[in-house]
Amino acid sequence: MNDGKYIDASKLYAGLPGYVQGSDTSRDAAISMQEASHVIRAKIYEYLKEKDGATCDDIEIALHLTHQTASARLSELSLKFRLIHDSGARKPTRSGRTAKIWTADDGKQKRLL
Repeated sequence: MNDGKYIDASKLYAGLPGYVQGSDTSRDAAISMQEASHVIRAKIYEYLKEKDGATCDDIEIALHLTHQTASARLSELSLKFRLIHDSGARKPTRSGRTAKIWTADDGKQKRLL
């Protein structure tokens, strides 16, 4: 059910990790991440629960991830699995720009595949 708050992402990316539609290089990257993406999503979700929220920048630093990897897994956790949400709070990143703080929707955990 789409209540207008979320994009209906239940069939996004044909079962692959997220990628830019129409981009062969992005799709190739998604295929290469297919096995590892569920492990990374789980680590990010657990980190968000443990820290009671974090920016993508915080996650990149703590989990030693590239921005592309962290950002893609956050998008999946938010849009596809609906396990995290934008808390509405913001804080500065290493660049000095503000970023949203993501929080885990505790109690909604389901299989992170």
